[in-house]
Amino acid sequence: MGTGYVVLTPSSLVPVPLAGLVSALLFPDGRGAEVAYQVPGQRGTVTLLFQGSDQGTYRLLRELGGAGVLHRVELATGQMELITDDSLEMAQFLRQVGLPPRRTFDQAFTVTSLQFPTKRPKARQNAPSVHAAALPSLPTAQPVQAASDVHAARAKLFELMKELDLAQEIERIQFRLDEIASETSEVEAKLQEAAALQASVKEAEAAFASAPSPESMQLPNDITARAERFPQLVAKRDEALARLDLGSDPGFRLAHVEPLKANVRFWAAIAAGLVLFAAGIALKGAGHYLALLDIPAFGFAAVLALRYVDDLQKAQRSSRRGERAAAREKKIVDDFEAEAQSVKEAMAVLKVDKPSDIGAVFGQKAQLGQRLKELRARTETLQKDPAYVALKGKDQQLKKEQQVLEAKLTEKGGYLREAREIERDIDRIKRSIEAAAAPQPAPARPAEVAAPIASAPSSPPTFEDPFPGFLAIAADLLMTDPAGAMNLLRERLTQYFAALTDRRYAAIEVDGAGRATLQSGGGRVAAAELPPRDLDTLYLACRLTLIERCGGRNKIPVIIEDLLTIIDPAKVALLGRMLKQLGTISQVLHVTSNPEFPAMADTVVKV
Repeated sequence: MGTGYVVLTPSSLVPVPLAGLVSALLFPDGRGAEVAYQVPGQRGTVTLLFQGSDQGTYRLLRELGGAGVLHRVELATGQMELITDDSLEMAQFLRQVGLPPRRTFDQAFTVTSLQFPTKRPKARQNAPSVHAAALPSLPTAQPVQAASDVHAARAKLFELMKELDLAQEIERIQFRLDEIASETSEVEAKLQEAAALQASVKEAEAAFASAPSPESMQLPNDITARAERFPQLVAKRDEALARLDLGSDPGFRLAHVEPLKANVRFWAAIAAGLVLFAAGIALKGAGHYLALLDIPAFGFAAVLALRYVDDLQKAQRSSRRGERAAAREKKIVDDFEAEAQSVKEAMAVLKVDKPSDIGAVFGQKAQLGQRLKELRARTETLQKDPAYVALKGKDQQLKKEQQVLEAKLTEKGGYLREAREIERDIDRIKRSIEAAAAPQPAPARPAEVAAPIASAPSSPPTFEDPFPGFLAIAADLLMTDPAGAMNLLRERLTQYFAALTDRRYAAIEVDGAGRATLQSGGGRVAAAELPPRDLDTLYLACRLTLIERCGGRNKIPVIIEDLLTIIDPAKVALLGRMLKQLGTISQVLHVTSNPEFPAMADTVVKV
């Protein structure tokens, strides 16, 4: 489920054959081969939870050696929907959700020690010795027992031939379905780009419609221009008010005049005049002349009265000027408020602090409109593009062909066994019939056979070049020929192999037959002639490269069993980092008892 590097540590020294068990569960042969993984004397049931290429989660429950059932699981609710409990239908459905053929799964997505070249040596062919020449040649195939009933064997052979034809036809159909699935995926990926563009157009339309505008906010259409003029409007108001600085006019300061009745000097002069006048009347002789002194006193009082009148007139004139200035000031402020009112309302509605922010808010509408215009133009161009129109037609054509082939596959009923397995059964039955028809040679006496065999010299084993088989499976996965597959994988393969061998090999070349030759400091060496550890390391680099190239695209988990007898102990940490990197593109299940790998894993599980 998902990606990640998961290390499974065995709880005992007994090997855990996870790869074989998973392969037997996903690809049952109909004869209960998975019962080999059952504990003797007990019944075992295995549950396998996995994710298909359609992003659905599935649960495969199978009784070892018995029936199985496949469910679709809704992780959010935990509910399960029955898909099928029929083995044939189950095999067909698993292929539809991305499961490859068994040969591809075993050779590309599982890595076990028995797959490595040094674990599959071939006998070296030497020239026969004199004693060996007298011996009968060894059989090239596994011996079979002669058929006891030739007619029944021929009938079985006829049935197998029909079965082979059916299996080959189904394989051709399935291969074409795989091709269609790959082509459909590529076409849908390109069509998805157009769908994403159309979704962007809808998002842009929604954003443009929801963006604030003067009309939607019930503001004047020229509110942005008014907001831009707002600083000049404020400056104009301040300048006009500055010219009305009435406090600098000295006449304006006389607007308040002290009342005459409050003038002490005025009343003192009047009192002095009255006293002097009364004294002049009351006195006789020269004392009468004191009455004449009331004249200056009353005159001084008159002067003060005249000054009061003059100040009062000036104050009245200043008051009239102040009223005019106040009226002018009110007019300036009212005019400013009338022009600034719409800007202040816009600031309140838009919740901005400065008038300059109004233009930025309403400017978003114009930007969104420009983006919407560009997206519509791109969409219109794409809709008229002949390549896009052809892709839409190809997508419909592939889906129709897929429906036809799936109908044929359903009509054929599907098949679990591969054609190669049926061919082996046909070959075995043919040889059993031939053995029954051929005369049986007399058995050799032990004395005649034992002596020459004892004298036959033993030869060291040689190993096969793993590249032809590797390129064959890589070509199937990458849907190209072996040469094209090598071109796609060469650079990364060289990097893996150089890192695992301390860069003792510089380049990898492959001939037309798929055999590999490596360039080292000592010259060119064929892959089959490499030292055993380097040959196994080369095979490991091939498998890691193929997993990295195809694991993320096919979303198939990778199962790796313990490689303690394969990998150089000094390269354990490096291999752990490589597997952790592969865990970022696919799920890597690594069964190992080495204590160094769990420290580098994303998840550790005891089994």
